[in-house]
Amino acid sequence: MEAYSLTHETGKYAGSPHGREEIGFVPWQFNLPDQGYEEAWKFLMDEDYFYSEYGPTTTEQQDPMFKVYEICCKWSGNSWPYATTQTLVAMANLLHNYEQHVVSKEDYFELLKIYAKTQHKNGRPYIAEAANPFTGSWEGHDNYYHSEHYLHSGYINNVITGLVGLRPQAGDKIVVDPQIPESWDYFALEDVSYHGHNVSIVWDREGNRYGKGIGLMLFVDGKKVANSDQLEPMEVAIDPVPDKPLEKQPVNFAVNNEKAFSHVSASSTHPEQTPYYAVDGNYWYHQSPANRWISTDAGNQEWIHVDFGVERPVEEVKLYFLDDGNEVRPPEQYQLQVWDGEQWNTIEKVTQTPAEPTGHRPNTIQLDQVYHTEKVKVVMDKPAGQSVGLTEIEVWGHDDLPLDQPVAEVTNLAFNPDNELFPIYSASYTHPGSQLGSVSDMHGLIPYNDPSRWSAPGITQSTGLDRN
Repeated sequence: MEAYSLTHETGKYAGSPHGREEIGFVPWQFNLPDQGYEEAWKFLMDEDYFYSEYGPTTTEQQDPMFKVYEICCKWSGNSWPYATTQTLVAMANLLHNYEQHVVSKEDYFELLKIYAKTQHKNGRPYIAEAANPFTGSWEGHDNYYHSEHYLHSGYINNVITGLVGLRPQAGDKIVVDPQIPESWDYFALEDVSYHGHNVSIVWDREGNRYGKGIGLMLFVDGKKVANSDQLEPMEVAIDPVPDKPLEKQPVNFAVNNEKAFSHVSASSTHPEQTPYYAVDGNYWYHQSPANRWISTDAGNQEWIHVDFGVERPVEEVKLYFLDDGNEVRPPEQYQLQVWDGEQWNTIEKVTQTPAEPTGHRPNTIQLDQVYHTEKVKVVMDKPAGQSVGLTEIEVWGHDDLPLDQPVAEVTNLAFNPDNELFPIYSASYTHPGSQLGSVSDMHGLIPYNDPSRWSAPGITQSTGLDRN
């Protein structure tokens, strides 16, 4: 942790003794340091260095270049949730696995409380990219379409393996080493799945809180297997659980990770919100998410159709309808159709949850039987004068892994996602920063404002394609 700041362009800060960064605690996250380097931790809980009301800071506050930014994404001072998780895991390892007197379990609990307090906004649980370490504000770091899906936090793990002290082991044993404050009279962690067993850890100083006994107790599959009057480490052998044969897992056949199949198409589409977004494996509950398929506002009916390229066993379909309260609304009703090799057939016997099409949540279609089909289609009746759309369509079934590969012909002859031999693209000029291969690397996605594109600004442009 004895480091130096980056040299300022004027040389003003060269040789500064301050330059410690929170990332310096990461080696203890993996129990890498030998005994003898624990002195580095004396800076963590010192307000002249890393400690702050909503910290720790990512850089020591004594550093001449320390700065808290109100815009994302700088590592020069803000409190970063992911970095705090790493520090807490490292600190727990230090307490559990090292002989030292630099930090205490009271320090651990203090930092964990700060972490819990930081993960709030307007009185509700919330987490974004980085916080102001002195005010707790997420301003400038909680971008729309970003923070609502953000979980840069290992808080639950910090509580279970750090505070409560259920220490994961490779062998058939349970190790418990609580790091709770001495003042606590009770706590309980229940129903943890561990090596095929159900584990609960209870601390009841007087025995009158839970009625299970006095002191620290360990329960495995409902049976008390260890008990101590003191908060002290426990180690208990457990019976190995026989391996269970692997069962077929449900598979989303519709998801497309930039491959030729599954192939998705629609009756109409907004020019910047193509059908590919509905099978990219990423559903959102926003009013107007970035990745979505939207129809036009003309006509009374729309459809979206997924071609797997090979027969799949379909059992369930989930539809994530859009509803922006204005121009894009859920359909008035919808039907599911499957392809029998010659024509589309409407599935009549299904269970739809919810019963009426609803936005901002999955609309689940449970089929009455398994349908073996290469294609599914959803037909939607539109509200008059409005568009319909999906942020995702999922088609689920149980099948053996690896899945059978598609056998249908690729209809887009220019598609080449894996840099295969053909087709070959050539161009008179490719602007630095763009890539010629980008013109064929995504199936049906038209990234108008995406930097992953081919461009040749200021040049008489021409491209060539050899499909062979």
